Amino acid sequence: LLLNMADGQAIDSAAQNNLTLYGNAKLSTGQAKFGNTSLLLDGTGDYAEVTKTNYSFGTGDFTIECFARFDDLDQSFILSFWTTSGDSTPILFYLNHENDSIIYYTGNALRIETATNSISANQWYHLSVCRSSGSSKVFINGTQSGSTYASDTMDFKNKVLTIGASQANTTSRFQGYIDEVRISNMARYTSNFTAPTEPFPDKGQ
Repeated sequence: LLLNMADGQAIDSAAQNNLTLYGNAKLSTGQAKFGNTSLLLDGTGDYAEVTKTNYSFGTGDFTIECFARFDDLDQSFILSFWTTSGDSTPILFYLNHENDSIIYYTGNALRIETATNSISANQWYHLSVCRSSGSSKVFINGTQSGSTYASDTMDFKNKVLTIGASQANTTSRFQGYIDEVRISNMARYTSNFTAPTEPFPDKGQ
């Protein structure tokens, strides 16, 4: 999946998925990491959902990443993979308002929390979680933050991607801008790296 949020279009540049916007979610020229537009969510019922329902990482490698700019640091979901409220293997990537940190939650447990005060309002951040050979890490602007979850063997099958919310939680909605969402069935980052300085390419890997 690749959502560049470019040219006023909320579409998958990899041409494999459809994106549906809910509430007042819209593309906005108010802020953009790259280009002229990004997805704007106001935190009051807005979210976006990818209609493909069979994201299945299995126990293999994956990378989940995006650029995010928080207007408000209240607790909020950034990207989540979930199917029902009873789902035992969700992937949740969200902001903890108590510590201004990013959290990776899966298998009904908090697995990684980044350093306290990792996030400030009104700044763009490249956020990524990467699983490689059962070892998961969270990176902020290319630098690992928080511990390595070295036993990530959850078997993820048939997940639905929600942007700015969680299917099982009608509160804690994201308030701000999201750009350059990319989901990959590979481990792109296993150690510190230089955060992207241009839009993700829509050809190749």
